[in-house]
Amino acid sequence: MSIVIPKNELNEFSLPRVCVATGAQGQVTFEKVQFQFIPKWIAIFAMAPLLYLIFFMILRKSASGTMPFSAEGWEAVKTARRNVIFSVLGLVGACVLGGVLAGAVRDAGPILFLLLLLGGIIGIVVTSMRVRKVFPFATFIDDANVTLTLPSPEAERLISQHLSAGKK
Repeated sequence: MSIVIPKNELNEFSLPRVCVATGAQGQVTFEKVQFQFIPKWIAIFAMAPLLYLIFFMILRKSASGTMPFSAEGWEAVKTARRNVIFSVLGLVGACVLGGVLAGAVRDAGPILFLLLLLGGIIGIVVTSMRVRKVFPFATFIDDANVTLTLPSPEAERLISQHLSAGKK
């Protein structure tokens, strides 16, 4: 389920005190967040990186503000982000090691390079999926609203209820 939040209401004055990661109510801190959305169809230009970059820059929509996180929820977000950084560094290291092995071991070098590259990509995918499980994800952004999928269904329900209070 997704919720639609007006861009100008991504702040501590407009959102209820419920952790978006865990759904816990009460003691939360409002942390700065930034969301980006690019249409999925521009992925067809992945084989032409310059075109992809041009469309990415032109069609990208973004939103920023603050959202409530419990200490536990924010720690999970920081851990997931740190793991993604380690995965990217691991991929770079795997590419360098694979290149060295490809030069040193003539017969099996390219296969080792591909295996290390594949392992690095799998690591990035797995850790990125972990970020999606603990951090809100923008499914659409327009000029006025942000459509988010929250990790906690309870938080989605409470925030949606809070934002629609008085609208009948």
